[in-house]
Amino acid sequence: MALFPYDIILVDDLAVTDSVSLISSDTRSKQYLTRRTLGQRFEVSMSCRVLPWNFQAANAYVTSLRGGATVTQITLPFYGDTTAPDTSVAAAPAIGARAVTLASVTGVVPGLYMQFGSHTKVYSVTSVVGNVVNFEPNLIRAAGVGTSVKFNGIQIHCKLRGAAQSFSSVHHRMPVSRNLDFVEVIG
Repeated sequence: MALFPYDIILVDDLAVTDSVSLISSDTRSKQYLTRRTLGQRFEVSMSCRVLPWNFQAANAYVTSLRGGATVTQITLPFYGDTTAPDTSVAAAPAIGARAVTLASVTGVVPGLYMQFGSHTKVYSVTSVVGNVVNFEPNLIRAAGVGTSVKFNGIQIHCKLRGAAQSFSSVHHRMPVSRNLDFVEVIG
């Protein structure tokens, strides 16, 4: 796994969106049912600039991601004035849960991203009530009592979405504009 090369690809705009997996089906009684599935994935879209002297290195990096064989880690920027120290699970949630009791919720506010222990899945805090943190999407792996919960330096593990990624430049001495689209790898 490689960390996104922020030193050669300058990120101008980063958008994180959630992609909810839906399953639709027909029943014998002609009803059409749609339901959400566990394991919702985040998508990351970036508008970037590459300086002319970094173009070959940036192009080599993007080329290495094509085909989805290589996973890259994208560090999410921190927004806002609140910082929540990392903490631990106080009561083990079941797989599929959307709430967890933490040892401390100091600084935890809706909108923060979090990760459990060695999980690579990223979750988004939706509300905090007492020491209970509600989050989206549903928990996809077990998190026992004492498992660390991380709020800082969150990294989304992603694969490049699709084969073709676009880039453009007005002149060979001008920065190259590059658009990159990633999808979270759940593991």
